[in-house]
Amino acid sequence: QIIAAAASALVAPLSESLGRLEQRIEVLESENAHKTKLLDSAIRFIRELLAWIEHHDPGQPPPVIPPDLESEIQK
Repeated sequence: QIIAAAASALVAPLSESLGRLEQRIEVLESENAHKTKLLDSAIRFIRELLAWIEHHDPGQPPPVIPPDLESEIQK
């Protein structure tokens, strides 16, 4: 009985902590999905803008693509 009470006293805070972490994971996953969707939309828009610039102002260089986006935009 003493062991059960001690175990319960140890497990209860861990259970609460685990619950908070699970909630935080859900929030982060939701935020990540939203940001990923925004990034995908932004990249599509940038590609369309680059094509529009090339069509409407041929020969003029478009703005430089930032290095961290270059591999995504060039796809």
